[in-house]
This record gives sequence, structure tokens and C-alpha cells, in this order.
Amino acid sequence: MKQNRKALYLSLVLLLSIAGFYNCTEQKRTSSDPRGAAYAGSATCRKCHQPEYDAYSKTAHFQSTREASEAYLKGSFKPGTNRFHYNDSTYIEMQQRDSGFYQAVYRNGEEREAHRFDIVFGGQHAQTALYWNGNRTFELPLSYYTAATRWGTSPG
Repeated sequence: MKQNRKALYLSLVLLLSIAGFYNCTEQKRTSSDPRGAAYAGSATCRKCHQPEYDAYSKTAHFQSTREASEAYLKGSFKPGTNRFHYNDSTYIEMQQRDSGFYQAVYRNGEEREAHRFDIVFGGQHAQTALYWNGNRTFELPLSYYTAATRWGTSPG
């Protein structure tokens, strides 16, 4: 009798563990995160680790890194305040397009390349942005400097 109860208890623990693991990884499989399905994201962790998530979400580190959106971008994208000139023939222009916000490089008035703002970090003194290329991130060439209220070369 004692052996049957022990086997039942172990089976129940195993079943609950499998169900819990499935619940925590389900969002991972359906994630639209640009890092791919292998990245679970903080919302997935929150399901099983609410106290840790709540504590971390109040930290400066958590709040300083965000998806690039109009609500979080610091610099201006308006004509007259959205360009940084390297020389007479080369400049970068910050642009809002249908698919997001971009830094576009122009040489002799012709666009050579453009990269979308995907992630922004910082913001108190300066804000720098990254863009995705495949499964890797790259720093955009310009950052916004809060005290100067203008765009300048990124620190990296």
C-alpha cells in the first residue's frame, strides 16, 4: 500500500512538472520576438516568477532598455532637427517611415543605406539605438544627447 501511494505521488509530481514546463515554454514557441523562437522574453518568465519579475521591473536597468517606439524615442525626427552632417557630402537623417523609425545615410544627396531603430537604451543623459540584422544586433551610428538636445555620434 505504501509503495502504491509513493508511486502515485511521484506520478502526480511528474505530471504537474510536465504541465508547468509546457505552460512556461508555450509562449516561447509562438513568440514574434525578432530574436526568434528560442527567446522566451520576460512575459514568459513572469508567469512562473511573478515576485522576481515585479522586483526587476522597477530597476533602472529594466526601464532603460525598450523596444523603439514613438513613446520612448528621445530625439527629433522633424525636418531641420533630424540631420547630422559628417561633411559637405555625407549626412545621416532620422526618418519616420511606415514601418518604423530609421537612420538613413546619404552621400551626395543619394540614400546609401537605412536601418530601423529596433531597441533603444539609456535616456537620462543619452539614448542609443540598435537594429537587428538576422539574429544579431548592431549599434546605429547616431545617438541622441539629452543635455545637448541633438544627435551626435554613438559611443561605440
